[in-house]
Amino acid sequence: MPSGVKQQRPKPVPEGKQTPPQLEFVEKAEEIADREQVRGHRDLALGFLLTAYGLLLVSTLVIIFFQGFKFHGFQVESSFLNWLGGATIAQIAIIAGAVYRSLFKASPK
Repeated sequence: MPSGVKQQRPKPVPEGKQTPPQLEFVEKAEEIADREQVRGHRDLALGFLLTAYGLLLVSTLVIIFFQGFKFHGFQVESSFLNWLGGATIAQIAIIAGAVYRSLFKASPK
C-alpha cells in the first residue's frame, strides 16, 4: 500500500441492522471466545491440581522415608502409615484412571 493512503476501516453495523452473515460471524466469534475462556480456566485448574498432587505425593514419600530411617527420632503410628499408603495408592489409581479415560475415550459414532 502506498505510504500516503490511509486504510479505511469498515463502519460497525448497528445491532438491529446486522445481516445474517454478520450475525453468524459474531455468534461464531463469541463461541470461540467462550471456548477459549473455558480452556484457560481448565488449564489453570489442572495446573493447580497437578502441583498439589505432586507436593502431596512428595510429602507422603518423605514421611515414609523418615519413618523407615527413624530420622531424628521421627515416629508415627503404624495405623497412620497404613492409612497414608492406602490414600496414596487411591490417588495414583484416580489419576491413572483419568489419564486413561482422556487418552483412550471412545470416539462418538
